[in-house]
Amino acid sequence: MDHLRADFDCFVTDSTDGLLRTAYLIVWDLREAEDLVQETLLKVASRWPRVRRMERPVAYARRILVNLALDGAARRSRSRRELT
Repeated sequence: MDHLRADFDCFVTDSTDGLLRTAYLIVWDLREAEDLVQETLLKVASRWPRVRRMERPVAYARRILVNLALDGAARRSRSRRELT
C-alpha cells in the first residue's frame, strides 16, 4: 500500500503545476483554479489504483478538471442570473 501512496505523491508533484495552469486559463481566478486542482486531485486519489495503470493519468486528471470547471461555470452563471 505504501507504494500506491508514493506513486500518487509523485503524480501530484509532477502534475500539479500543469493542472493549475490549465485551471487558471479556464477560470481566470487563481483561488478558484487552486480549488479546482484540489478537487481534481481528490477525485484522482479516490481512483488511484485504477488511474495509475492508465497510459496517461495526467490526461485523465485534466479531463476531470475541465469537467469540474464546466460544472462550476454553469453554477456560477445560474447564481449571477439569480442575483440580477
